[in-house]
Amino acid sequence: MASAIRCPDMATIQGQLGQQLSSSCSISDTILPRWSEYGAPQPQFVINVSTANDISATYCNQQNISFVAQNGGHGWADTFHLGQCGIVINLAGLDNITFNANKTEVIIGGGVSVGALNNAAYNNSARVAAATCSCIGFLGATLGGGLTRVAGLYGMGVDQLLSVDVVMASGDLMRVDSTNEDLFWAIKGAAPNFGIVTSATVKAYPVSRAENTAWQGLVTFADEDLDDFIDAINDLYLDPNMQVDIILSATANGSTSVNAVPFFVGNASAGKAAFQSIFDSGPISDTTGEVSYQNWGAFADYACEDGQRKPTYGISMSNLDPSTWRQVYEGFRAFVAANPDARNSSIIAENYPINSTAVQNGASSFPWRNVKTHVAAYPWYTDAELDSAANAWGLSVRKLLRSSDGLPEHANYVNFAHGDESLQDIYGTSLPRLQSLKKQYDPDPGFRESLSRWSSIDLNVPDVVVQPISEADVVTTIQEAVAAKVPFVPACGGHSLWSTIENGLIIDLSRYKGIATDTSQHTVTIKGGVVMKELQLALAQAGQFTTVGNGNTVGVIPYCIGGGISSYTPLIGYACENIVSARVVVVEVSSARNTDLLWAIRGAGQFFGLVTEIVMRTYDLSSMGNSGVRQLGMLTYPSSRAMEVCEVLAKVISGSDRPSAGHFMIVQGSSKEHVCNVAPQFFGTRPEFQRAFQPLANLEPDSNMDMPSTFDVHSDHLYSMCLKGDFKRFSQIGLAVLHPENFGSLVKLHKELLETCPGAEKSVFSLEWHTPTPDKGARENPTSFGLKGVDIWLNILTWYTDSGLHDKVQEFERKACEIMRSDIIPEAYVTYTNTSRDEPIENRYKDPGAVNRLKELKRRWDPTGVFNRNFL
Repeated sequence: MASAIRCPDMATIQGQLGQQLSSSCSISDTILPRWSEYGAPQPQFVINVSTANDISATYCNQQNISFVAQNGGHGWADTFHLGQCGIVINLAGLDNITFNANKTEVIIGGGVSVGALNNAAYNNSARVAAATCSCIGFLGATLGGGLTRVAGLYGMGVDQLLSVDVVMASGDLMRVDSTNEDLFWAIKGAAPNFGIVTSATVKAYPVSRAENTAWQGLVTFADEDLDDFIDAINDLYLDPNMQVDIILSATANGSTSVNAVPFFVGNASAGKAAFQSIFDSGPISDTTGEVSYQNWGAFADYACEDGQRKPTYGISMSNLDPSTWRQVYEGFRAFVAANPDARNSSIIAENYPINSTAVQNGASSFPWRNVKTHVAAYPWYTDAELDSAANAWGLSVRKLLRSSDGLPEHANYVNFAHGDESLQDIYGTSLPRLQSLKKQYDPDPGFRESLSRWSSIDLNVPDVVVQPISEADVVTTIQEAVAAKVPFVPACGGHSLWSTIENGLIIDLSRYKGIATDTSQHTVTIKGGVVMKELQLALAQAGQFTTVGNGNTVGVIPYCIGGGISSYTPLIGYACENIVSARVVVVEVSSARNTDLLWAIRGAGQFFGLVTEIVMRTYDLSSMGNSGVRQLGMLTYPSSRAMEVCEVLAKVISGSDRPSAGHFMIVQGSSKEHVCNVAPQFFGTRPEFQRAFQPLANLEPDSNMDMPSTFDVHSDHLYSMCLKGDFKRFSQIGLAVLHPENFGSLVKLHKELLETCPGAEKSVFSLEWHTPTPDKGARENPTSFGLKGVDIWLNILTWYTDSGLHDKVQEFERKACEIMRSDIIPEAYVTYTNTSRDEPIENRYKDPGAVNRLKELKRRWDPTGVFNRNFL
């Protein structure tokens, strides 16, 4: 079924908006290039502005159209999701640069690049504190904080701002300076959260051309000297006129190198002396020399190439630990060796003087002035099938560096952020004040955000979005909706196909959240819209774990009350079995009261009310074994060997005496070849893991990797699978055994899907398994979930970009189920209720007695089908 979103066509938007724009402004449907194609916004239209008044935030807000402003297009966070009707506001036309007479100030338009500004400053015998890379937008880099190589002399980029012109959420163009203390403070470090800055007046520093030079260059060290090199930089005191980058890079032939780019405002002899401790490590090459101001960023021009995929991960730190960096470097070498397409990848660590910046903490909302080093690890490749491996590597770099970052709390420079960090990690102590100011200046971003979902299939625009902040708000909303006979649906993570509605309202739980752990009782209380990643972090910090699903942005409560299949099921049972109590709208449910309803909620809760809170049983991380660390693996084979691998995997699973889980996936590989990946998850040590899956290794896969994983990063390697937008459908059916012949037919079907449906390359067919669940512990909680004996599941993820393929792709989904059910009688069909409401109730709840009991409870608790019509 096609999406219900109705996007304006070119004629409509020209008619509605054209008369509001200047004569030199244009509207185009040509997508602008970006530095990285990974997670890049896919707008329906681009508005190429030429004046500040062309910026059409008011129109977009009135039409509920998502938008993003773009200059250089180098923002790499994967959070720029525009939906089907989104608009990019191209600022490149705002390219004015005007110096005052004495060269102490310069007005800079929102479309000016660092390179253009540096050239203009040099020609005006002046210097401006700008970012390093010439190709990026000056204001985009500056407004997030503005790391600059002259920070020690002049302060950071945000310290240069004298005033800004900004289009606010209301559509008003406003000049903001020190007379508006609060908003100016917020803009200096968090501007994109408050409006679109069209120009800024910035400090400039008169310097003659002859004196406007610095000493810099690329210095390369031998791999074996990495530890001494890192030690030298960590111990180096950076004077105000010093700055240094660490660059770990790769070449086209797959070799890697350790490099530094020292920078010194002054002459060569003084620069060499200032960095002598680094040169004592014995570089194998040295290209340093004096460079004029307009060429300071030339050494980084290689990294300015637009296009390809670069899902970058950032981390800020105050300590450089040689042993940690050795692990990072060896991981980098392994990643590049295993993925030849990624040989442009790099890790860059920028190091700045922190004791001599011109402005003290508190002068701006940028919170990390006392942090010396800011790192960006960016994989660089062409094939989208490498996304998972690239994200796993980027995450591993971030995790390793965080382990020795020398900070009391994690920090991330917003301009280097990937997009999955917490706001606390990015804005630190500035966060509470920023949140308060956000409510004042941009109070209602919620409607557009609430429409954004994991899949655009059947995406609707509701009449109303309600964002409760308490259980009482939920109750009031439901009562008023029922009284007015207005249909409604709840939304948590936005992954299900039934969390959207056209004629009605969405109860968006994203602002009603709460997590409270009680280690003495081994329980955790989860409220409202909590998602998986939030729960994982909270429990890991408390030394606990429980049953969680794959997908950081999946809502915890809907996942749990629908059953909750998990890789932790072999250890502690299904999620629904670990529910101790729940609250459903105004009815409190516990094991002491309303036991029938609690039984129904454990497995069918979404059909009986809106569950606002659950209490779950938790377990000490140590009870997982191996100090709470599980082992992950990835073995890759050509798809032509699928049946052979399936036969061996079946024997490995059936013969296992240790808890394990995993996926046997059919995917398009990193070089567009058709492959099968076995991705086991094992609870035990690495040697035990390797012994358990040795029969698969004996098949000599094309690649064989394994790594440890802790509970707090349970699903981080799957982050790209949680990206919002495009057309996606995920469904699961239960299987009794693994049949190699059936799986071989499934491989052929998947290949046909990719060949006949352009844009469906991310689709995955997989078999998910877990070893049998325990018979004690979690089983003490009776549940309505009737699929506890199913240990093998067919997972069908279809992912495509063309809405015209809806029917064709659904036919492939039907055929996949038909193939894997070919030896199962219809009465024995099994479907997971969290992924389908289309199949008969009897397929989702196999016990006839349980079905009858659920129908009886439905008639008692929701007789008119207010929440839905299932079981009526």
